[in-house]
Amino acid sequence: MSGPQGGDAPKISDSEWLAAEDERIRRAKAKKRWLLSLGCLACFLSCCCAILWPVFPAARLQPKKAAALSNVKQLDLAALMYSNDADDRYPSAGIWMDLILPYVKDKGIFHAPGLPDPDVFGVAFRRSLSRVKTDDVEQPATTVVVFDSTDTRWNANGELNLLPQPGRYGDHNVVSFVDGTVKVIPAGPLGPAVK
Repeated sequence: MSGPQGGDAPKISDSEWLAAEDERIRRAKAKKRWLLSLGCLACFLSCCCAILWPVFPAARLQPKKAAALSNVKQLDLAALMYSNDADDRYPSAGIWMDLILPYVKDKGIFHAPGLPDPDVFGVAFRRSLSRVKTDDVEQPATTVVVFDSTDTRWNANGELNLLPQPGRYGDHNVVSFVDGTVKVIPAGPLGPAVK
């Protein structure tokens, strides 16, 4: 008896054996190519991660920085609107948030977005501008009005030594100026562009 029932292996011709061997070799080469491609992909992804890894924390800070710019701009505008109704004088530093509250739509702008605790505020008013006439400020383009602050209380006020060190937004802080501009400035010693 021949065939599978008789226990003998089926006979194959040389051409069938060569075709089977070629197929086995082709599959082995395809497997090696696939493994090589997978290794190259893993290497490429590792390089991308190594290059992009430092970018991720900065990317997380961008929305907070943008929100802080908007909040400080609105607080600065509210202080200017208050001064228009108060004989062109800035609010009293000790109660500045209370005085400009009617000029803001959302009390949430008093909160610095860089702070995780919603019960702290993180912005302050420049004490040296308390009740000062807006026209009496000598350098409005460089004189800071509202700024990021380490004093996180309601109605926080003081001078620029209250700026957070290091900065609240990736070594930067947000400040507004008497002329109405708002900027992100580097933390550390203030240059001549900020007074």
